[in-house]
Amino acid sequence: MEEGPFFKEEIDLVNALVDHSDQIRERILSEAELQISYSFLEIAGLYSCMDNLLTQWVKQLRKSTSCAAVGIRILDREGNIPYQAYEGFSQEFIEKESPLSIHDNECTCVDVISGGAGSRLPYYTEGGSFFMNCTTRFLNNTSKKAKSRTCSICNQYGFETVVLIPIRVAGKRIIGLIHLADPDENKLCPRMIRILEKAATQFSTAIQRINAEEALLESKKQLQIIYDEMVDGVIMADATNKKCIRVNSAICGMLGYSESELLAMTILDIHPPRQRDAAKSRFRALTDDRIRQEIPDIPLLRKDGSEFFADIGARIIVCDKRTCIISFYHDSTLRKQTEEEIHQIAAGIAHEIRNPLQAITWGISLLETTTGDLDKEIFTGIKEESIRLNVILSDFLKFTKPYDPEFSVSNIKDLLDEIISLLREGNKYRDIKFVENLDPSIPGFFFDRDRIWQVIWNISLNSLEAIGYRGVLKIRTVKQEGYVLIEITDNGSGILPEQLTHIFEPFYTSRKEGTGIGLYIASRIVKGHGGRIEVKSNPGEGTTFSVFLPLRERSD
Repeated sequence: MEEGPFFKEEIDLVNALVDHSDQIRERILSEAELQISYSFLEIAGLYSCMDNLLTQWVKQLRKSTSCAAVGIRILDREGNIPYQAYEGFSQEFIEKESPLSIHDNECTCVDVISGGAGSRLPYYTEGGSFFMNCTTRFLNNTSKKAKSRTCSICNQYGFETVVLIPIRVAGKRIIGLIHLADPDENKLCPRMIRILEKAATQFSTAIQRINAEEALLESKKQLQIIYDEMVDGVIMADATNKKCIRVNSAICGMLGYSESELLAMTILDIHPPRQRDAAKSRFRALTDDRIRQEIPDIPLLRKDGSEFFADIGARIIVCDKRTCIISFYHDSTLRKQTEEEIHQIAAGIAHEIRNPLQAITWGISLLETTTGDLDKEIFTGIKEESIRLNVILSDFLKFTKPYDPEFSVSNIKDLLDEIISLLREGNKYRDIKFVENLDPSIPGFFFDRDRIWQVIWNISLNSLEAIGYRGVLKIRTVKQEGYVLIEITDNGSGILPEQLTHIFEPFYTSRKEGTGIGLYIASRIVKGHGGRIEVKSNPGEGTTFSVFLPLRERSD
């Protein structure tokens, strides 16, 4: 009777020791789990090369599990699942297993990597992993149908414990698997499998990161090749201080500077001094309005002090978290020289044609005084056509003449008042109603006054021709998102849709007396300012021309 309490105390002590042992065991396992997770995370952070990353993971997997063989397979775009890294598997084994494809093979590896096996099937975990601790006993005690679902290569090479763990992206799409094998039975426990399934998630994140980094690096390499091999020059500059950040070899060749010399300069330094105010104005417009600029025939300054012409395209981009200007330069010197030669030839041809034209016109004028009414009518027609031919020659000379804008601060309202006053004075338009709505608050800004005068004059004349003898011509100005908008609206005959897309092309005209030069020249001048012309028209209702000029009050 006295032994009862003694044995009870002993049993309680044993139970307490067992509970304490379980707690110690749980703590040891938890610490081991954390250590394994930490080791994989550390490897993921250390390596940016895929081969090195997978090799180190395989080494760590082998160390953490004490398995004889470990491999990592990655699914490629064609559906093949070769080993990307492995340790412990013989070369013969790898050569047999690596050619597996999810399209052509049926086996456990394919089931796992394709996600075709469910957790309800024997030897599969809830995470979709295959886990078998006794391959020989399984094969000896299973049906032929079940055996057909595996190639049994692992067992043929003496592996009793086989584990296949899917590597998933965001817990869904499978991109690879971890393969562990060992000749001993019961080498791994279910808890270790769960630990490795968590590690597979870390693998997925790191693999995706490195894939993205490698793809980005490859894109950068390709872009760098294109950048360096471009025929056109490229300069990237800081939008704030205009300091050159990157240049390609083409612009170095154009300007005669080395790369290091250009990187010590600003983008303004490549413009001749007389053009720098205009360049500053264009860059301010680009930075403020973020609208791509296409500007033809801009003079640039070489290192030796000589100049050449370039067509420039510029836009704003964000690079390394700072706003930059990227400019493209196409050497237009040859085209410019060709245009000048054409202008000289055209001037010579015009001179040779004008002399006989003047003689014809003078002769016709004399004959008109000595002939009858019928002959006078014929002579009048000849004289009018001679005058028209002279106008065509004048417009042709304007077309071939190179355009080199001269910017200065001018007032657009004064310019428009002057044009409207001249149009009102002409007898031809005395029945036209002119409506002005000019914003007096628009300050003086940088533009080529003579050339913009020519633009507005040509557009206004086109509008008046469309109106005829009676109608309304409206001209208004307004500030709009960094631009001065000059709007010229008529209630004339309008422009057909099929004509609208061609009106800025040289020598295209729908008017009997037109030469098709005026609107082309107007478009070229406005583009040279970094602006644009838009046109809207409805046949029978009228047309609106919208001229946008960058509003820059200062050059810096």
